[in-house]
Amino acid sequence: MLNIRKKIIFSFISSLMFFSFVSCALIEELTTTPTPTPIGTPTPIVTPTATPTPIPTTFSEYIDIAGHLVTYGEIQKAIDNYTKAIELSPFEVDVYYKRGDLYYKLGEYQKAIDDYTKVIEYSFPFEVDVYYNRGIAYYELGEYQKVIDDYAKVIELNPTFTPDEGFKEILLNSQIR
Repeated sequence: MLNIRKKIIFSFISSLMFFSFVSCALIEELTTTPTPTPIGTPTPIVTPTATPTPIPTTFSEYIDIAGHLVTYGEIQKAIDNYTKAIELSPFEVDVYYKRGDLYYKLGEYQKAIDDYTKVIEYSFPFEVDVYYNRGIAYYELGEYQKVIDDYAKVIELNPTFTPDEGFKEILLNSQIR
């Protein structure tokens, strides 16, 4: 029995000595001031590991990216992508329509008018909307007779068109000026 007690005590003392040693080493490590890095030593550069975004090359890729950019409010970048799509396929008039709307949002009314005019020239199915939108852009530029002409065309193309208050106000203001 005495032998077992000696073993237990010896084991206990050994454990205390081990933990004491580890504790001292840990305390020393925590309290030691790190060696400062000399001035002018370059910091290692972390290389990004993300896969690079592929560069669009097709008409549909530019259109898809432009749509996403519009969603995130990146209007100018979306316009740039629509422009690239137009370069690849200049007769896809719905792209002119979308780009025209974005130019209008940016206050670039003449560019919006140019795009809407392309849509009209290519007889896009939404031509009534295009005349309406182009009329608003003309209004912003103070070209009131052109506003009246475009709105007359809206009514001619769609005799059942019911103007909203904004349409009426723009038309009334255009006639007064």
